[in-house]
Amino acid sequence: WSLVASLAANVNALAVAPSAGNVLYASTSGQGVLKRTDGGVTWTAINNGLVADQQDGKWYAFGVWIDPLQPSVVFALTDHGLARSSDSGATWQINSQLTDLFNLTSIAFDATTPGVAYIATINNIQKTTDDGVTWSPLPAPQMYQFDSSVVLLDPARAGTIYAGGYTGLWKSADGGNTWTLEIAGQVFYLATDSKGTIYYATYNQVFASADAFATTTQLGPTLPAVSALAVLGTHLFVGTQGNTNIFVTKLDPQGNTVYATYFGGASNDQAQAMTIDSSGAVYVTGITSSTDFPISPGAYAKSGGSFLFKLNTDGSLAYSTYFAPAGTTPTGMAVDAAGNAYISGYTTGNLPVTAGAYQTKLQGTYTCCNIIGPGPPPITNGFLTKFDSSGGSLDFSTY
Repeated sequence: WSLVASLAANVNALAVAPSAGNVLYASTSGQGVLKRTDGGVTWTAINNGLVADQQDGKWYAFGVWIDPLQPSVVFALTDHGLARSSDSGATWQINSQLTDLFNLTSIAFDATTPGVAYIATINNIQKTTDDGVTWSPLPAPQMYQFDSSVVLLDPARAGTIYAGGYTGLWKSADGGNTWTLEIAGQVFYLATDSKGTIYYATYNQVFASADAFATTTQLGPTLPAVSALAVLGTHLFVGTQGNTNIFVTKLDPQGNTVYATYFGGASNDQAQAMTIDSSGAVYVTGITSSTDFPISPGAYAKSGGSFLFKLNTDGSLAYSTYFAPAGTTPTGMAVDAAGNAYISGYTTGNLPVTAGAYQTKLQGTYTCCNIIGPGPPPITNGFLTKFDSSGGSLDFSTY
């Protein structure tokens, strides 16, 4: 890699002109839209027609796209709405009707019909037939909230559109007139190859479907948080955020390292609490999104969203186990003289409980109220769990 430019602004997105690889556009927080035409490091601000922020006088742009069939038409997502340029960024016009695009991540251009494109808004999919001069909303799915942020056209199936967002992945086979929910859950990134295989990402997993979602296949392992998908030829590129691991370090009284070790899997792992027994063994509990978190033979659970592990006095592994599914967060722990570990915290449900537990089910409800938006957060209860000294079973566990 080599440095292209050092800019006094955060770069949010890039677009490369399809007919001229030395022409690039960049959307930034602070300098608005920048353009490079010399194939080098010279970038020029092209903000004629864009609105500067009233507080600091700077320009903010969060996305930039080029029409592949008409490269002089460029779009930019600004904090005042969707801006359009028909002269390669020399001047801009802001569409004041399209202002609820804070989560817009894509514009889908129809590769077979010039002037046709789609964008995702918080309420619906918008379509243009005149290359973005005017936009019209497509019918939204009949559900509580349709909050798409990404839209994709199927290159192998005419009239098939996909939209993703907080509520899931939606499909329309009739040009956006009717929609069906194909995948429930957050889907923010979509990509396709020339054969019509659709790739999509959840928070930390990537999937593919070659048959318009009659079937899907997971690709690769669980990843740190996915932040981008792109297809080039026969390759799929996945951008991710850096993952986190736990570490445990022991220092002697003079501050010298006795031992230091990483502990974790391929995704994000976070320690929430630790304690030490009378022998100097260390117990750590926390949360994880890694499906390959290291566990020991005889572990209590082989999957989950939380964990408990014990290190011997020399830093070697005594045991490690998953505990409860995602939604349970340990925040405190203790250990008794027999080496039994106790963990406590809060949970939204699916807690492993034992026979005779003080409380075996999640308790509590929200009183009815008028709500605008997605509603209140889930009910939480505290929990207390005691592991045996081997980490292989629960002596008790209760809400």
